[in-house]
Amino acid sequence: MKFSIIIPTYNEQKDIINTLNTISLQTYRNFEVIVVDDSSDDTYKVIKNYKKFPINLIKPQKRYGRSEARNIGLKNSTGDVCIILNADVLLPKFFIEKIKVYYDQGYESVTVYSEVENLKNNYARYVGLHHYWKIKRNIYKKREKNLNSLWWCEGFSVKRSIAMKTSLFPSGFSMPIVAGEDVAFVNSLRKLNCRAIFDDSIAVKHKAPDTFKEFWSTRVGRGEGTPQIRSFIDKWSLKKIFIVITIKCLIRLIKFLSIIPMLIYSIRLAQFSNERYYMLEILIMSKLWFIEQLAFSFGEFRCLFNLIFDRKKNDQN
Repeated sequence: MKFSIIIPTYNEQKDIINTLNTISLQTYRNFEVIVVDDSSDDTYKVIKNYKKFPINLIKPQKRYGRSEARNIGLKNSTGDVCIILNADVLLPKFFIEKIKVYYDQGYESVTVYSEVENLKNNYARYVGLHHYWKIKRNIYKKREKNLNSLWWCEGFSVKRSIAMKTSLFPSGFSMPIVAGEDVAFVNSLRKLNCRAIFDDSIAVKHKAPDTFKEFWSTRVGRGEGTPQIRSFIDKWSLKKIFIVITIKCLIRLIKFLSIIPMLIYSIRLAQFSNERYYMLEILIMSKLWFIEQLAFSFGEFRCLFNLIFDRKKNDQN
């Protein structure tokens, strides 16, 4: 069985080497690596000079976003199973060997546990504690029962044969979809009754945002993704999108003003933290919750204005 490891990159010159090094240590050796680079920094040069194993490095003439980069990788893959990575993921050395066990049993997709590496940082720890809390409250087990164990994760893998039966990741729109494209892809696999399994004993580490700028940017991007999906894929009207995101914004405001929902969530996260000062951790998590909710709303409304401008531009043409 051959595995294709697909990595879209965008200005990842600082992180990509660590990802490639963990791939080089894999105990199972029948794999290929395809990197689709959309960068404007030296990522392309860094990858081109990497010598530990051959890399199929693709540089599209024009940047169409992460979805299209993943699609290019899938279309150029030759493996039986495709593993889709971000450029900051650190694979355990037995990763391919462990997921291969499930593919040998006839499964078509394997979901693993996404573990944040840089937990000493407040911003990254907020993301990591959220992941861990979801595991502890058994959300994944509930999803296993309701959704056939199939959802997106770091180190997501799927049989190429069923992936190519979908329309792949949503792309080709007037603006690249910046978030939610992975959920759309997974939903298309569900419609094909993709047989999947979740194994939380396989942990794939990744680096979470560790500065305010990165944390804010990723959260704004999450906010932008929802209106894009609603507009381009679900075909919602701009009026309907405006009403929904306005209601969501008001709900977030009510939660913040009432304080209690924010505190409850922060306490739930803090109980899993290894930080020494529990009350301080609650305050830190509360602050980051507020920043996250603010970023979500900002991203949603910014995307709505971009969609309005985009439609006016298309109407004029």
